[in-house]
Amino acid sequence: MKGIFKKIFKTLIMSFFICFFAGIILMIANKIMGVNHVSFKWYLLLEGLCFVMLSVGIIFARADYIFKKESPKHVNRNTNTNEKTKTRPKNIQRKNRKREIS
Repeated sequence: MKGIFKKIFKTLIMSFFICFFAGIILMIANKIMGVNHVSFKWYLLLEGLCFVMLSVGIIFARADYIFKKESPKHVNRNTNTNEKTKTRPKNIQRKNRKREIS
């Protein structure tokens, strides 16, 4: 349970930084372009909305990583599961006979 909260907290921090820096870049770009009618509170509202939506989206998209207790198992795709392994036990010795051709 502690690991789940740690992963969710890590996801929230990551989405906060993404939205914060995207909002800062948007504010700077709008000031350079001459958009002066948008106040600071609208940028905060936009960043808050993006933070909530991005956090929920990342948590749902990575739900198998966050809520799964075991690490994912890697499957070797080179082996064919239909074929049996053709190994001989070491304790059985086979007799090799030379057959005479008549």
